[in-house]
Amino acid sequence: MSLRVFSEKAARGESLTREEAATALEALVSPATTDDERRAFLTGMNARRPAAGELAGLAEALRAK
Repeated sequence: MSLRVFSEKAARGESLTREEAATALEALVSPATTDDERRAFLTGMNARRPAAGELAGLAEALRAK
């Protein structure tokens, strides 16, 4: 799944699932992802308070790296 899907969900104020957050982190650090895609995702996530499941998914994916 592309980072764009997660960016749109975050921009709508919806929380990502733990699995979606982990997948989003993988896409975020992928060399195939553009800076504009990264910016859109991070802006959407920054527009609201992150959910605990999102933080857990991001942390798990980061630790797995």
